[in-house]
Amino acid sequence: MGSVKKYSFFAAHLIVEEDENGGKCVIKGQTIEEHCKNVSIIARRFADPFGAGDAAALCGLAHDIGKYSKAFQKRIWEDGPKVDHSAAGAIELKKMGSFGFLCVAGHHAGLSNIHQLISERLTKKVQPYEEYKDDIVLGSASDPSFVGKRDVQYPGFVLSFYIRMLFSCLVDADYLDTELFMSQGNIFRANGSGISELCGRMENYIKSNSWLEGRDGINFYRSGILKRCINYGKESSPGIFTLTVPTGGGKTCASLAFALNHAKKNGMKRVIYVVPYCAIIDQTVDVYNKILGEENVLAHYSEAEFTDSESGKDPNQAELKKLAAENWDMPVVVTTAVQFFESLFSNKTSKCRKIHNIADSVIVFDEAQTIPVDFIKPCVFAITELALHYHSSCILCTATQPSLEMFINEYKKGTIVREISENTDDLYRLFKRVNYEDLGKCSEDEIALHLSDYNRVLCIVSTRSRARSLYEKLPNEGRYHLSTRMTPEHRKRTLDTIRERLIDDKSVRVVSTSLIEAGVDLDFPLVYRELAGLDSMIQAGGRCNREGREDPGASKVFVFRFKELKRLPSSMKLPAEVAETIIMKNIEIDSPQTIKEYFDALYYHKSEGLDREKIVEKLNNRPSDFRFADVGEKFKLIDTFENKTIFIPRDLKSNALVDEIRKHGEVLTRSIYRQTGKYSVSVSERVFRALSPALEMINEEFAILAVSKYYSQETGLAEDFEGGDAVFG
Repeated sequence: MGSVKKYSFFAAHLIVEEDENGGKCVIKGQTIEEHCKNVSIIARRFADPFGAGDAAALCGLAHDIGKYSKAFQKRIWEDGPKVDHSAAGAIELKKMGSFGFLCVAGHHAGLSNIHQLISERLTKKVQPYEEYKDDIVLGSASDPSFVGKRDVQYPGFVLSFYIRMLFSCLVDADYLDTELFMSQGNIFRANGSGISELCGRMENYIKSNSWLEGRDGINFYRSGILKRCINYGKESSPGIFTLTVPTGGGKTCASLAFALNHAKKNGMKRVIYVVPYCAIIDQTVDVYNKILGEENVLAHYSEAEFTDSESGKDPNQAELKKLAAENWDMPVVVTTAVQFFESLFSNKTSKCRKIHNIADSVIVFDEAQTIPVDFIKPCVFAITELALHYHSSCILCTATQPSLEMFINEYKKGTIVREISENTDDLYRLFKRVNYEDLGKCSEDEIALHLSDYNRVLCIVSTRSRARSLYEKLPNEGRYHLSTRMTPEHRKRTLDTIRERLIDDKSVRVVSTSLIEAGVDLDFPLVYRELAGLDSMIQAGGRCNREGREDPGASKVFVFRFKELKRLPSSMKLPAEVAETIIMKNIEIDSPQTIKEYFDALYYHKSEGLDREKIVEKLNNRPSDFRFADVGEKFKLIDTFENKTIFIPRDLKSNALVDEIRKHGEVLTRSIYRQTGKYSVSVSERVFRALSPALEMINEEFAILAVSKYYSQETGLAEDFEGGDAVFG
């Protein structure tokens, strides 16, 4: 044992108890050798699908050799001072020329900007750790063949992406082995059913619902789309696909059918379904639970709860899903674009753990047109990289297919994007259920009069303040309001009420922001839409005559502009301007050709703004200039303008959470945040400050609404506040 003879062994982890005298008693220990070799084996398994098994195994062997130092052994056996144990393995791998040195250096703190890592940690003297050589042999390891090749336009992006994937394999393997030891084998992680079994469940579900027997109307065309997806999934090789299906064409189930059959044919291990918004994830998960079984479907998003009440019959499901959310080790994962892309570009261990499980998967991007234009280049480059080098297939699924092929081919010339659907132009004609009519400029009062003339009508506007103002001009009977000033739970209950009234043919006039457009299955005979991006207006049309029961000629989507000018958010202004130029041509706005023309024009006008934070530039430098930490900080799909949270206690369940929140005080756990999500509203700092007299402050970011009058049962959180002079919306 040399320099640490007084200790029983070189320890990586210890399980301890206090003895009768308050001292520390070691119950069980794990040696560094055992831990490093275990992590090496697991990391290899994770990286094998993309040809990096050797490199990941080397990272696993090296990651904790710094624990052989006297200083670390004193730390673990005697509660000595903290020690940087990660630098040692990084130094060894850097000497060997392995990019794994970045992964080892950051396996606790996260990936760093490389120049800072080298200058601040790897050039400093570290505690001697030479005795690792008695137990661990660091052999050489090569990177996959695609690393360093010049067959793409952005080789630096390829390398930085690979480093992050390698990092994911290491940190997840490290966590899993540590968890297994520290729990003394008492933590069980379920992996769900295999893809072949899930294909069988999908087939049984289709048969039991007679979907393939649709003989007339829209169901006939939906069944045709579904058959095509199943058959094409069974015969296609991995790559990038589009699934261009008109709104109401059943793409949620059709895309799953393609994904499962494609995964089975190509030996892939999971399906990841990426939705644009939290607001629609629950209904997608409900459908997939019915088809595949709740034990096989993981919903992972900011408001996801993993509680017994959410876990069906099996009381263990909540804990299993909570664990699976850490690394996406489930056969079907439903997540948001924010969660998916921000994890791919993160430098943090907690977010990166899961991304190695994106490899060897079929990834469906629902409503692909909603990928924010400001980040379109890094997002599409990442999609292309997954398909090129990580044995993944990516499906861009939408009724309004954006022109992403130009970015795919900018990344690698000649990349083929295959369309799953047959005769797309014919499909759009067959699914034609509405006509668009331009009303020109109207006042709020004029639009309110229009809406009041109908018993069942939906109006979608661009801002919350406009939604509230217009709502208040409608007759009280049957009016409903939807916006993000309402808690998710409140919006869900309101949507349920709207659906019931539509079924019962009762009066229902709804004023909503755009949150209702994507994936919300409502069916109105008439829709009004304030001028917006073409894709938004077509999505609005998807809420009109959705089931095709009415004459398309009588089913109208009225497009209008308000006479009363209000400043639009910058993200909405350019899409509306581009859409207006197309509407002025008096052409069919929902045809595939018009949609392509719109996106081509939008991306042309946006130009330099297609990568607002210069993410690609930060990752396509020489390796010594890679800025992982900077990218992790800057890559935020949703602007953090509204980064304060107000919890709204409105019923028995939410009121019961108040005591839990107070008990935790300033330090709220992730579990508490998840549970409070459906009863909370996000606001800006200005709003948070203006409402402060009505809030019970928990910490700088989170508060409880203490004065109930500032939350309306109809419209949500107040738009103005009597206690101050601020007006906000």
